[in-house]
Amino acid sequence: MKRTVLLVAVFVLMVTLPALVSAAGDDEAKALFESKCSLCHSLENATDITDTPEGWLSTVTRMREQNGCDITRQESDIIINYLAKFYGR
Repeated sequence: MKRTVLLVAVFVLMVTLPALVSAAGDDEAKALFESKCSLCHSLENATDITDTPEGWLSTVTRMREQNGCDITRQESDIIINYLAKFYGR
């Protein structure tokens, strides 16, 4: 009986832990998106549209390179993944 309870507990942790880690990552990505992108335009302006991951890559790259946004490549990748996940098509 104890072994069954232990196995069930381990299984529950294995199933729920990745979701919890992903949620924390999503929250951090959202905060990064909000802090960087809202410097130049409203967040509604950015999220009123949906796009493919390639489209978001093009948009974020253009903002970073042409508009002089202070966003590193690593931050760009995080923002692109966030936008593609929540505002993708």
